[in-house]
Amino acid sequence: MLLSVVFLHGLTGHREKTWTAEGETEPWLKTLLPKDLPTARIITYGYDADVLHLTRVAGQNTIREHAKTLINDLSALRTDTVGRPIIFVVHSLGGLVIQEALQICTNPNDEAQSDLLSSTRGVAFLGTPHAGSDLEKFATAVINIVRIAKNPNKKLLGVLRRNSEILANIKDGFLTMVMRRLQDRQNSLRPIELHAFIEEQPVDFLKRRVVEPDSAKIPGYNYDTIPANHMNMTKFSTASDLGYQRLLNRLKRWIGDEIKDGTESL
Repeated sequence: MLLSVVFLHGLTGHREKTWTAEGETEPWLKTLLPKDLPTARIITYGYDADVLHLTRVAGQNTIREHAKTLINDLSALRTDTVGRPIIFVVHSLGGLVIQEALQICTNPNDEAQSDLLSSTRGVAFLGTPHAGSDLEKFATAVINIVRIAKNPNKKLLGVLRRNSEILANIKDGFLTMVMRRLQDRQNSLRPIELHAFIEEQPVDFLKRRVVEPDSAKIPGYNYDTIPANHMNMTKFSTASDLGYQRLLNRLKRWIGDEIKDGTESL
């Protein structure tokens, strides 16, 4: 079964470093996953995720612009593979970027956008905040992490905190779209599978998890945990890493469902 698995990092992330364990020179997307998913086209998507740059323009437009760029770039990659199923694996706030992207595709400007939405089979969220009331805590945690790593402009970082309501609206709109697609039996589109992965460990200097379990869970959907903190939950060294096994099993299950349904990939 030919399909695409697209990996999207979050704020302050990187298209390869986010998925590369300490001491490793290459991401596990190159060293491990191709062996276990030999028929998958693995795509690591990168975008300018520096918090300082992201928050120069207040909130909604910034997330939306990233989402539109993602749509356009993926559409360009799929020129010769229209209809090929897609699974997204997204970390942290990257989960909200993909939610916004798929919502944009519900009112498509061209056939490529329609294809992206109809081809999406599942989204695996790693440490993405889904509870609107907890987005303020998430924003504060991200700000504190960046303060340790860099010397940011505090006024600019404050924009992220103030936009928690906007981010919550993105999440609510996405889940509404997914539920309508699931319930509309007259719709020819396949339901979009969702699965949450929760960080088990706190960040030492925060003394808490960046995204707490109640926020990371998606109402009505299953979830797994990964024995790492928010930053390390995307980094695996070996195929025996428990987090890798749990994520891989979920991807294989979705791919297996695709095979059972007899879906053809172009």
